[in-house]
Amino acid sequence: MRTFICRTPDVDAEQIQHLMDLLQGQYGPVTFINAGVVKVQVKESDYGLELSWEEAFRVMREERNQNELEPSDALFMLTDVQNEANFFAFGEGAGTGPGNHCIMVDGWDQFAVKGFVHPTLHIIASNLIQGMLHRSMDEWMNAAHQQSRGCISDFCQNKTDILLRLRTADLCDACVHHFNAAIENGRITAPFFHQCMQLVELARTELCFHKRMQVAPLVSPLEVRGDRQQIWLTGLDRELKIAGATPRCLYLLYLKHPEGIPYERLDEHIDELIEIHQRIIGTKTYEALHAEFMLLLDPGDRARLNQQVSRLRSSLRNALGDEVLPNYIWGSSSEKKAIPIAAESGMVSWRR
Repeated sequence: MRTFICRTPDVDAEQIQHLMDLLQGQYGPVTFINAGVVKVQVKESDYGLELSWEEAFRVMREERNQNELEPSDALFMLTDVQNEANFFAFGEGAGTGPGNHCIMVDGWDQFAVKGFVHPTLHIIASNLIQGMLHRSMDEWMNAAHQQSRGCISDFCQNKTDILLRLRTADLCDACVHHFNAAIENGRITAPFFHQCMQLVELARTELCFHKRMQVAPLVSPLEVRGDRQQIWLTGLDRELKIAGATPRCLYLLYLKHPEGIPYERLDEHIDELIEIHQRIIGTKTYEALHAEFMLLLDPGDRARLNQQVSRLRSSLRNALGDEVLPNYIWGSSSEKKAIPIAAESGMVSWRR
């Protein structure tokens, strides 16, 4: 099954990339595809710009046709624009799969949640399950829990109840029976269900971690472990995951050079970058990697390098939060390109 994620132009592209990295990081029968930008017609209301359900469904149906989606494919459209019912999400049946869904990604700061990535991850995963079980929005609303229980089937008409649903990421006893029956009768498969619930659990753990970091920011030492050069935050006992091979290679290179490397001298370290890439990925030849890094580090065109550094910064920000980020990467306007904690005694170590 394929799930296409599109967005309206107002939704931040870097955050979408981080969302896609999380979605694509959990393996299973569902494949997640970034479907790019779509345009919608909005109208003025007493509360500002508003997106009607009719317009959202029109755009999503058009997107399905233009991209020739299969009947089993799902489609999600993410937007900053509020909808006429002020729902977190709404959807409709389409084909034989989970259908079309529109998710409102703005306003999470009202619920003391920073950013939309992890709440949206939760809603996408839970809506995939609900979309397979219920063929219409009315059917799902009738089956949903009107009184919140901390279950993925909570309706959350009182919008603050969403915090209980996000941080519990659980199933009530009634839903355990309900989902078991759906798997037994073939409405959904066990691998599909477990992949979606793994994504729900990922959203929960990340939300809880970021909440703790907001209360007590901690600058943790880093330890680079093993042949695959995994980066661990030893003070937090968790891996620091960086999306994309190239940003990860750049970060490991800078960790090895606490004195810093100006961008205009990165080409002197191409062999190091190739060695790092071959250790962590190991699927490309020296010649292919040399050509890629030469293009990346072209002194006459910094666009590719800037894009990869921006992606690196986004991964670190989403993993660590804004409070401690300056310790782990140079500022975007800094003249010296160096990782601050790499120069501090005992803050970066390497273990085979």
